[in-house]
Amino acid sequence: CHLTREHTTTFNLIKNLLTTIFNSSKPIYIWGERDELTPLVIYNLFSATQLSLTNFQNLQDKFKEQWQQQHPHITSTISS
Repeated sequence: CHLTREHTTTFNLIKNLLTTIFNSSKPIYIWGERDELTPLVIYNLFSATQLSLTNFQNLQDKFKEQWQQQHPHITSTISS
């Protein structure tokens, strides 16, 4: 991963942007699990606490539910 050094203006701007994005007052729509972001905590741009407090909405799960409702699995019985 290529990031600027931690004490640079650019790094702090990126960190501030992510702090604004990971605000629990608004939902963030994601495709997958929030845990996929956890390995990125090592870069110090956001914390595990910020991730746990963020209101993530996993669209993958919602899509799956909607798909299954619209396209129910029908078992066919073939009689001879």
